[in-house]
Amino acid sequence: CGYAVVMLSDMKKIDGSKIVEVISHEASHVATKIFDGLGIRLDANNDEPYAYLLGHISSCIWQTVSKIIYKEDNGTDKD
Repeated sequence: CGYAVVMLSDMKKIDGSKIVEVISHEASHVATKIFDGLGIRLDANNDEPYAYLLGHISSCIWQTVSKIIYKEDNGTDKD
């Protein structure tokens, strides 16, 4: 498996919905690569495992991105 890197510059200037769009887009690539690496085929009739993995990956990306956004807003990290 490879790694996905989401790079957003000047996050204060990027609309929140665009950040969500980019995170979900990149998370779907990561989830697909994980499934592929494990030899699991995506199944349109049973997509719940993919949806849970996608949600988890999106959350991980958001945790990192939000730290950057909040640090840019006030110079400190928010928990």
